[in-house]
Amino acid sequence: MSLPPTSQSKLALAMFSSLLWPWFLIWTGFTAFVMPFGIGGHHLQDWVSNPGLQQTLGFILQSLDTVWFVLAAANLYFYTVTTEGQAVARRWAMIILASTALLTWIGATTGFPFGSFELTGRLGLRFGASLSLVLPLLWFTILMASRYTVLAVLPKAEGWKLALGTATLFVLTDLNLDPVAWKARYYWRWATESGAPPAGAPLQNFVAWFVVAFVLTLLLKNPGTSRVQSPLKPILVLGLMNAIFLAVHLFR
Repeated sequence: MSLPPTSQSKLALAMFSSLLWPWFLIWTGFTAFVMPFGIGGHHLQDWVSNPGLQQTLGFILQSLDTVWFVLAAANLYFYTVTTEGQAVARRWAMIILASTALLTWIGATTGFPFGSFELTGRLGLRFGASLSLVLPLLWFTILMASRYTVLAVLPKAEGWKLALGTATLFVLTDLNLDPVAWKARYYWRWATESGAPPAGAPLQNFVAWFVVAFVLTLLLKNPGTSRVQSPLKPILVLGLMNAIFLAVHLFR
């Protein structure tokens, strides 16, 4: 007896979602080895003699950050599908991705509201020089993982309390990420009026992201379709990402 088309699509979605999680963990293992120790193409020349293997490993190193962020975002999206329902997950993803993409473009173009910065091509997948396709996925991951982590600790949190907790975790993660992003991995470059390298990201960057995360969380309204799910995945995603960023601080 065959399943109806709707059930078949749900089964296929569940199978695809279950495959994404081990791939995220495997890629996180690669990232935990590469990022903190700054492994790059020059190391491959010393360690690997086979040209074909050098080229393959070089491609993996080049795409490491992008694939990691995409896998993290995909896992958080499908977790949200399972928890909130597909329609809600799709709407939330569109709100977050569209908002953060627009803000990133405005910020890279005008210097407002985060401060003056320039995107590099390190993450690939760009439209022009001012719009990254990967960074909104990173912001989506951090925001959703922060939200679910707050709910794991405070299950009844809602409204401004949930938004406050989510924005706080978001900014703490951004404080951990930012030096890695522009000093160690070169996702973007902060600029100063004098042209000299800045000592760090401007304070307005973190204030702006707190406000953005707070407002976006308030916009994520669920019409009552939430399902009970273990928060383990989002907590692990947020924890593993922060652990690797901290390791980069320690070893680079």
